[in-house]
Amino acid sequence: DPGYEDYCLYNYPRNLSLVTENTTVECTAPLTPLLMYYASYWDPEAVAEVIEELKDPAKIEALNKVGVCANPQVFCPPEIVETFTPEEVIFAFTFGLKVQNITSTWDMKGDLIDNITQATELASYMVLVDVFAGVVDFGFDQTFSVANPASQYSRGILFWGGPYTNRNTSGLSEEEAKEARKADDDQLKNYILENYLEKMDKQSDPETHATLNSYYFMTAIIGDVILDIVTQDGLLALFSFAFVFCWIRLNTGSWFLAFVGFFEIFFSIPVAWFLFTVVFQIKYFSTLNTLALFIVAAIGADDIFIFMDAYKQSQYHLDILTDLETRMSWVYRRTGTAMAITSATTCAAFLCTLITPLSSIQSFGIFAACVILIDYVLVMSLFCTAVVIYHDRYESRAKCGCCCPCGVQTPSVTENAKAAIEANNGEEMKRDRVSEFFRTKVSSFVQKPLNRLVLAVVFLSWVGVSIWQATKIEPTKENEQFLDENHPLQKSISILDKEFPTANDDIGMKVYYAWGLGLVDR
Repeated sequence: DPGYEDYCLYNYPRNLSLVTENTTVECTAPLTPLLMYYASYWDPEAVAEVIEELKDPAKIEALNKVGVCANPQVFCPPEIVETFTPEEVIFAFTFGLKVQNITSTWDMKGDLIDNITQATELASYMVLVDVFAGVVDFGFDQTFSVANPASQYSRGILFWGGPYTNRNTSGLSEEEAKEARKADDDQLKNYILENYLEKMDKQSDPETHATLNSYYFMTAIIGDVILDIVTQDGLLALFSFAFVFCWIRLNTGSWFLAFVGFFEIFFSIPVAWFLFTVVFQIKYFSTLNTLALFIVAAIGADDIFIFMDAYKQSQYHLDILTDLETRMSWVYRRTGTAMAITSATTCAAFLCTLITPLSSIQSFGIFAACVILIDYVLVMSLFCTAVVIYHDRYESRAKCGCCCPCGVQTPSVTENAKAAIEANNGEEMKRDRVSEFFRTKVSSFVQKPLNRLVLAVVFLSWVGVSIWQATKIEPTKENEQFLDENHPLQKSISILDKEFPTANDDIGMKVYYAWGLGLVDR
């Protein structure tokens, strides 16, 4: 990619005074094991000599004892050198020069070396020496060792530079410098999103390569990737809400009742928020509380179905068809009790979250309970009123459940239902197929003692298995996954977290202190 040179981190000489307009500056090489496998020069004899020396545990112990003094590029104070024998210092320094001569050509500018096995063996021995381990161990997973010179996972880092525009930052205030850095970060992020993200997603597709999986990770693009996922999930959420609306319309047979029902479901959210925040004075509003919207969409629709089912069933009972008031009183009492019990048990279940010490779970439980309570109140008030209006003006009048014409129906639907039963000589009229199925099939099945016993055994068995599984629940031992487990970013996070050594697993860098006293005026 020719554009990469405009964003990479340049490898300037240490003496910047030598840099002129004509100086050619190359991009810093990535941190990856490929540097070793694509070295510009590979001396197999020198590598074999180093490997043979590292096969001696005594020499590895001596190198680790001398520490940083084995690295020719690091200054070793005379006070530290004096603590070692001359033989140890000479051996460590000489060996360090050999390693430096080998690693100095690891620049990824050559072709793939002929002896890949030898390079891997060298890396497996170098990780045993503290001062050289950092050169190779970054690119190999935690199972890589002399006994297992193979790594299932590898990783690499590309270094990005900046600034991307010519400017003098010496005279900028702290706030202006911060804005300038942010502008550079945004420019780099846009460059990655426009030129690399789609290609990286393609490379991470399991179908792209048969034997290799490639994943990516970059902190700057995590927010954009998550935002894209949230946008897609938001569209799915809209689809689910549209499905709920269409199902309410299908069940009620009225656009008017569908709109009112859908409104009361969502209106329960702000009312519950007022109760949660203003009345109960709960300041912490967890992001988990937003899930209550999906819960109330399901429970609210179910309450509407219960109410409408009772309303439809009432037209088959001659004794309550005296007038609309008597009919609605029967519907109100029949559904109010049933929904009150189910709503109360649901609220109680959510309030059980108060026993947990996690504030986010407590907040969610209280808010969800408030939402369910308000939804029940709105169904029994707002939606009930809408059913009365529907009965007087729209039911059995317009096609497809539409709202026109809008005048009061005479005679009313209740009067027509009463007249239909009387015209049938008081005999029970045939109901819809669902009602007939439950009245004739389900009810007769449940009334048999043997069937009830079988259902009880199945239910108790299910409860027993649930309790047994609940006792096996343990606290999470891994970091929470914010993305789908198959997403390239989540794959990278999981691999970096599990497959490579962490701070707890690292041996740690040895630090050497030189203690002494200054001149003392006696």
